[in-house]
Amino acid sequence: MILRLSLCAGALILLIAAAAGAAPSAERAYLPVSDIHPGMQGYGLTVLHGTRVDTFAVRVLGVQQKVRPAGSIILVELSGLGLEVTAIPQGMSGSPVFLEGKLAGAVAFGWAGALSPIAGLTPAEEILDLPATTPAAAATELAAGGLPADPRTLLDPEGRGLELVGDVLGLPGSAPAMGRDAHPAWGLTSAWPEPAELGAALLQAVTGGRENGTGWQLLPTGLVYSPLGGFAGAAAGAAASSGAAPSTLVPGSACAVPLVLGDAQMGAIGTATWVDGDQVYLMGHPFMQQGAVSLPLAGAEIFGVFPSRQISFKLGTMGPVVGSVYHDLRAGLSGRLGAGPELTPLHVKLERPEGTDDYSFELISDPRLTPALSFWALYNALLVRGDDLSLQSIRYRLRTHWRGPGGEQLAPVDLNGAVAGPGSAMSLAPDLMAPLQILMTNRHEPLALESVEAVLSVQRSMETAVVAAASAPEAARAGQSLNVEVTLQPRRAPARTVTRELALPDYLPPGLYRLVVANGRDMFALEAERAAARFQDRSLAATLDLIRAPRDAATLVLALISRSRGVLVNGLELPDLPGSVDALLRRDGSGCVEPTAAGIVLSERIPTELVLQGHVVRDLIIQKPMEPSRKETRP
Repeated sequence: MILRLSLCAGALILLIAAAAGAAPSAERAYLPVSDIHPGMQGYGLTVLHGTRVDTFAVRVLGVQQKVRPAGSIILVELSGLGLEVTAIPQGMSGSPVFLEGKLAGAVAFGWAGALSPIAGLTPAEEILDLPATTPAAAATELAAGGLPADPRTLLDPEGRGLELVGDVLGLPGSAPAMGRDAHPAWGLTSAWPEPAELGAALLQAVTGGRENGTGWQLLPTGLVYSPLGGFAGAAAGAAASSGAAPSTLVPGSACAVPLVLGDAQMGAIGTATWVDGDQVYLMGHPFMQQGAVSLPLAGAEIFGVFPSRQISFKLGTMGPVVGSVYHDLRAGLSGRLGAGPELTPLHVKLERPEGTDDYSFELISDPRLTPALSFWALYNALLVRGDDLSLQSIRYRLRTHWRGPGGEQLAPVDLNGAVAGPGSAMSLAPDLMAPLQILMTNRHEPLALESVEAVLSVQRSMETAVVAAASAPEAARAGQSLNVEVTLQPRRAPARTVTRELALPDYLPPGLYRLVVANGRDMFALEAERAAARFQDRSLAATLDLIRAPRDAATLVLALISRSRGVLVNGLELPDLPGSVDALLRRDGSGCVEPTAAGIVLSERIPTELVLQGHVVRDLIIQKPMEPSRKETRP
């Protein structure tokens, strides 16, 4: 399924073509599909330039009966307004068609590469049957999301812990004696959409290329895409609203469903089908078909139609919010004119040696889209005065505010970290997106994301270092101190040494241990493999603790790891249990007991000003504590 998107943005005025007559009455007069036959002629309404609703001619080709459960498609050929050249452009979805003076349907289906303006209509009775009421549970259902996200996969998207866990838990002598570079730039898996293609990735599966079983495809809505920094792509032309938009809609008006508002805009552009008082119906096909929703509804101003041999599209710009969309179903969208829904503010503060920039956005609340939209806004803010190919370093502080189902405020979730090098801005995606997705889809309580604050400090130099070596005695006694010397090799700078004295607990059993030196990000990834049960969504409190766990690549971590396996009981780790107790717990069938792959004896974190790469693993033999000396006595 391929979605071809118009890159545009929107505004709108209150105007209706003379052919449309007066404002629709509450009777909702429409022409049933059973009364429609080939050869009938009528007209349709749409906006192809500015905000003026124009009229095009319609001739019925036939009706495809029951091509989907409880649904038919009216096949028509359009003419006028240059449609003979452009065929059916994106953004025309929802354009109402009238036969015998009554609403017959809305333009909803088209075909890429069409040589004539042939369209499929969603029948009027299906559109007017859309719910008109405001769903009380829309926001709660939306916040609850679908299946819970997998914290282990999202927080360690590359499986970076696998390499480190292999070195830590390998056979004696297999650990490397020298540092190993991590991946050159902590890149992303293909699961995270790249911002340059994010618009298409967000809407591809839900607004275009979806067949209805008869070979027809949904006519994709035009994508309003007005990013920061001129990052608009070939079909740019997105501009700020001209201010010509009115505070209401009429049949045939250009309209938009914004996803992002503020200093950058993104949304889908279409056409209003029917307005009955404050009730409004649009698009003629689903946007994401997720039932009860809470989305803003805006007007749109059209600059013209971009003709294409593949599929043409409207160029436009979003206007002010004029209402809310409450239902997203097969026959289209429905909502009410008036106040828009509550949106989530996102503020980005960029700190550079040259000065500070501030950007503000407003996002829809949707577990599937809000995480990606947040990163889209953050990434494009970074690109206003920079790029993502430079030898740069970025330190970030992220704070998210949440509200519980009863309106109670949760403690903010703070995240700190650092990335460096080409692609470093892109590598911020999981750091921002994963916590949002995990909390918005948690299975315990529906949480509302109240706001996101991001502070990004950018330096035009790559402040990185490799963990090159670590030296320590080969053996040490429990209860004594262990001196560790770590060599860091910065990029284009002399090596530096970090020395620490680790106090070994006196209760450590004798045996072989592993001394691990790595950055905080890799140690967190190791934890995902060592104690995978910690990453299960057992409770909201445990999930919040996990998300708040530090994973900063600019932090040097020294850890002593025991190769003995412990257990996790309801997320609480119990290492080095007596054999009988360990065996008893492992036979537990409640699902509350999970084994660990190793035990962490001690861990010390050392903040640095460098983004660290690589790791060192060394064997360490722990010996019995020294026996206290006894006083000799004469016989």
